[in-house]
Amino acid sequence: MVRIRYIAVFLLLFLTLTGCGQQLDPFTMHVEDDNETALQIDLIAVSDNAVGAMLHSAGGAGWFSDKQAFLAGYSGNIAVRHYELVPGYVSAEMRWPSLSDATMFMIAINYPDQPRFMAMDAYSVRKIIVGKCGIEVQT
Repeated sequence: MVRIRYIAVFLLLFLTLTGCGQQLDPFTMHVEDDNETALQIDLIAVSDNAVGAMLHSAGGAGWFSDKQAFLAGYSGNIAVRHYELVPGYVSAEMRWPSLSDATMFMIAINYPDQPRFMAMDAYSVRKIIVGKCGIEVQT
């Protein structure tokens, strides 16, 4: 009987640590043809709400100008996937960066005129459309 308890505790701990039940599904991304140039796009996972709030307040311009400092200073709390995508690009499948205890997900796009930054519920994202006038998220 004690052995069954140990196995049950181990199984529960394993499922909790591996994030079972909270898998992030892949999604597609489409960069519309109305963009004149390739865009730097960062998918960001954050595991600390205070760090996430700081990044959100920095905005797109702050993220791209201070990205290396953020990554160096908060390396355990931030994971990033960086892309440089051309107009007309349509992905088959994209994934969020892996961070086991992530609580916030964001996208940063380095538009030439005004970098943008947006927090989102990554668990419901199915498609992200990047247009000249902004970001559209389809769930």
